[in-house]
Amino acid sequence: QQSTMSLLLGRRLALLLSAATAAAARGASSNATSVVFVKTYKTGSTTVAEFLSTMAYKREMYCLHPSSQGHFVKGELQRRRGTSFDMSFRHPTPFLDEVALEGLMASKRVKWVTIIREPVARFASTLNFVKRIPYRTPETLVAALKDKKKVSFDDTNAFCNNFAWVLLGGSLRVEKTLAFVDDPQFYVDKVIRQLEERRHYLVLLQDDVPASLALLAKTLGWTPEDLRGVAVARARKNVKAQPLSCHGACRRAVLTCNAIDHALYVRYAHQFRRRLIETDVTPWCDALGATCGDDDNRGGESKKKSRAPAAAFPPQQQELPVPPFAGHYPINCQQPNTGPPERRKWKRLHSCQGRP
Repeated sequence: QQSTMSLLLGRRLALLLSAATAAAARGASSNATSVVFVKTYKTGSTTVAEFLSTMAYKREMYCLHPSSQGHFVKGELQRRRGTSFDMSFRHPTPFLDEVALEGLMASKRVKWVTIIREPVARFASTLNFVKRIPYRTPETLVAALKDKKKVSFDDTNAFCNNFAWVLLGGSLRVEKTLAFVDDPQFYVDKVIRQLEERRHYLVLLQDDVPASLALLAKTLGWTPEDLRGVAVARARKNVKAQPLSCHGACRRAVLTCNAIDHALYVRYAHQFRRRLIETDVTPWCDALGATCGDDDNRGGESKKKSRAPAAAFPPQQQELPVPPFAGHYPINCQQPNTGPPERRKWKRLHSCQGRP
């Protein structure tokens, strides 16, 4: 009888321990910080998204993706209430809905992140990328943009004040574009309130993507060891496309439709560089095997120092902790029912159902 009671007591203790372990796991997932990265066009945001996708694989974080069509359709985020995710890093479509995105995050603590690029360089890069536009120089395109009948509002917003347009998203009611507005400062102030007072965004800088990734990782509480084996993607270059040069009159023309983004870039580039001075991200940069900023004078002339790769042996001999496909996130969410174990894990973390 005593033996039977001991056995029953042992089973009960095992059940209680199992329940406590499961509860602790749920608590850990709910207490961890969720990440919402708001992508903007031609700013290096895909590199950041691929980095987050790789880290999601390493850290078992569930990622939010569209159900179909490669983008979120109107009302989709609201219809998916009841599911929860740890990360979102897709383009916000049809507009940024912060309330709906926050409601789909598994944690009550959500870190909002975005990235900005110098607007004239972004304009030229977008013109190189968008081949359907018949105007092939910045000056002729700006002239066409001023004539609202020659270029669609969607294309206008891709070229002009795109950062502000994406971030303000659903808060805009009557505006079809923010190009050539009469009072740029009104919208500058509105974006600043959005980024700094409402959500406390971390604004990364396309000028220094490795430092941006290092700062992002440190802000999220990821250690340099967490970054071992995570490669920093290089910018994709179209070898057939010659980079556009835009100075003097060309630059002044582009800024006529990018006055909002220019003011925001000046503010957040300064803020980013000041933060790098105040925050030592060297161990995180070393872990990425990347050169981050310039160590002596981050806000001035570039004096970048070469760093040795994180590993002391050739890349082909490194034992990578994640498969190479981990950073290639899917067009649409997945059903994790086929493939080898690594692929099943990848599909599970990008599944439509999200976190169990």
